[in-house]
Amino acid sequence: MKAAPCSLQAPALHSLYQSLCSLPDKRSGHGLYHRKAQVLTMAAVCTLMEGSGFQDFESINSTFTQRQLAAMGVQSGKDGVQHSPSDTTFGRVLANCEVRELVASIAQ
Repeated sequence: MKAAPCSLQAPALHSLYQSLCSLPDKRSGHGLYHRKAQVLTMAAVCTLMEGSGFQDFESINSTFTQRQLAAMGVQSGKDGVQHSPSDTTFGRVLANCEVRELVASIAQ
């Protein structure tokens, strides 16, 4: 999927990210690079941008600017650049997501 650039501005993305930070991340901390709130924020935005699967999400993430990525909580790697999660990361996070908790955190 070839996506157009994301039109959402950093403050709106950060607001969504902040809403999702209240969700517990039950994954092990060892080797954990992308936090649950980051991945869920990106998945939500990618869905709004008509992404329909994990590979679409990974492709759409390549259109985000560094400022947008930072607003969604993505931290810089060792190379000083923010990196988006892979399709497998989206799969792992979304497979273990409690839908009721997700809806409640967004509705706040």
